[in-house]
Amino acid sequence: MRTWLIKKILIICLIFLVLLLGVTVSEASKTIPSGHEPITITSDSKAASSDVFSQFTGLEFTKGTGNITRPLSPATQDPNTQTNEIGYYEMGQSFGGDSHYSGSLNLDTGNKGPTEQNLETKRELSYNASEGGRLSFREDVSNTDIANSDIAEVSLCPSDSSNTSKPDTNSEKVLFGGQVDASNVSLSSSSSARIVSDTGAPVGVTYGIHAQGAGNSVNGVGSAKSEAHVSTMSQSGETTKTLNYDDITEVSGLFELSKTFSYSS
Repeated sequence: MRTWLIKKILIICLIFLVLLLGVTVSEASKTIPSGHEPITITSDSKAASSDVFSQFTGLEFTKGTGNITRPLSPATQDPNTQTNEIGYYEMGQSFGGDSHYSGSLNLDTGNKGPTEQNLETKRELSYNASEGGRLSFREDVSNTDIANSDIAEVSLCPSDSSNTSKPDTNSEKVLFGGQVDASNVSLSSSSSARIVSDTGAPVGVTYGIHAQGAGNSVNGVGSAKSEAHVSTMSQSGETTKTLNYDDITEVSGLFELSKTFSYSS
């Protein structure tokens, strides 16, 4: 009788162990397969002005395996789901000077390989002020990834009262950007981002900016700034891992600035 009872307990414990090992834990910063017909947006621009110039671009592409609730955070997303988002923002304005602008943007929401991107942008802008003129330009590319998995911590034996449910949570936020405020400048920038793939290609974000003088001027006149902010958090049971990275470069007066950022996970 005693041997039969021990065998029964061992069988039940084995069933719980198999169930535990069969659970798949979702992780953050993984690309999500498309599952839909891709959407493409292509934009090519050229503009020139001897006085007033204005350019605005705003883009937000979100892909999720469940309902998407805003604001995006681990607390607002459903268990056992993953949400990835690309954001792009550009704002340029000038007055009282000669402006020359060209830009391209390509968005493709389909599956991408390790060397392909869902979003790619390029910008070129030169400006030389008349008396009192000014140019302001700002650009950001961002990526947010959130994964929640409702994983139960199950004891090998059901008689153990310590059984608890502790969801695993992973979140990552990446923001790269640059800005210029100048009376004389020539700048070029590029960005890219990838969040959709059916081959396991990693999430990736890149940004680069170069700013110097326009025309015969070697240096720009005014100020320029580049910045990178990365924040990650991974929580599994009682274990938590975080990473925070900030990188800001600012120049003013007669200036030249060149900076590139890259993130992959």
